[in-house]
Amino acid sequence: MALRSEAQHFGIDHTEGPNASRHGGDAFVEQEIRRRTFWSCFVMDRYLSSGKYRPQMLDVKDLRIQLPSSERAFLFGEKVRTLLLGEDTKQATGIAKVQDQPRLSVLRGAGREDELRSSVPSDRTANGGIGSRYQENGVGGGSESGRWEVDADEGVVSRYIRALEIYGRVVRWSCSGGRRRETYPPWDERCGFYQLRTLLHAYHDSLPHNLTLSPQNIAAHITSKTSTPYTLIHTVYLLCHVMLHREYLPFIPIRCSKPEGPLDPPLFPPSDYEIPPSFWDDSARECFKAARDIMDLVRTCQEWGVLVETPIVGFAIYTVAFVGVYCINFPQMDPDGFMCKAA
Repeated sequence: MALRSEAQHFGIDHTEGPNASRHGGDAFVEQEIRRRTFWSCFVMDRYLSSGKYRPQMLDVKDLRIQLPSSERAFLFGEKVRTLLLGEDTKQATGIAKVQDQPRLSVLRGAGREDELRSSVPSDRTANGGIGSRYQENGVGGGSESGRWEVDADEGVVSRYIRALEIYGRVVRWSCSGGRRRETYPPWDERCGFYQLRTLLHAYHDSLPHNLTLSPQNIAAHITSKTSTPYTLIHTVYLLCHVMLHREYLPFIPIRCSKPEGPLDPPLFPPSDYEIPPSFWDDSARECFKAARDIMDLVRTCQEWGVLVETPIVGFAIYTVAFVGVYCINFPQMDPDGFMCKAA
């Protein structure tokens, strides 16, 4: 019944039985509806597991379902292929390069098998997914398997799910003890904080220009009625930064004149550790700037009447309010004045 209602919403004929064969765009849309239904459950699972004693029920390593397609492919029924959640977008660059089917045909006809093999991504890719799925679905992603949506062609919903998976890792790290469970200092590559921070920066660098956070892009997405996924992406991304960096802010820094790292164990005294220059300042700056960006984004959406009212946005607003109270009481910890001016 749910599938029939969804099909009617998108103007698709669903009078045939559930086992009847479908062709072309209709079959792809039916598959995509089922995929999006599953990913909605995945999103809800990450929402509900935001706290202690709330384990995540869905493990990324167990998922073999491709991410949602772009809105354009979904609405027009264009069959496309997307990555799995655990797959790296950079590894898929080679896939897009071999989508030129005529060139592959010429290589086959000329007997240049070595060059053909070098053009196709190897099976030995991270997570064992891209290469094997690529060959299973036909070389080059032709008409039978559909073109690949990677890099700039990746859909907004797919990017949001990626951001939410990083958020799930940050929540798991924070709720399991955060920095108190760490063996290495936060600037060490073996530290969980360092790895999550690197993952966040890599995700941000992968966003195309039209999805980066800027006043112009906010206005453009509001005008084009695509502000909801755009707002969710950056709310989750910025919330991850706040949750990570607040771990290394002292809770009551009465005797601190500036960010100097935590005051309760584990401590990192300069006599025992070679602390990178301005590390604590940069960490505090990232925390308070992320909180300010969330505040500005939410305020802009509210002024335009497009505020996204979901649990994750509500939690982000609550977190930013707590950070604001902290900065009002200890303005010296926010030297750049992102949340509170010293005056």
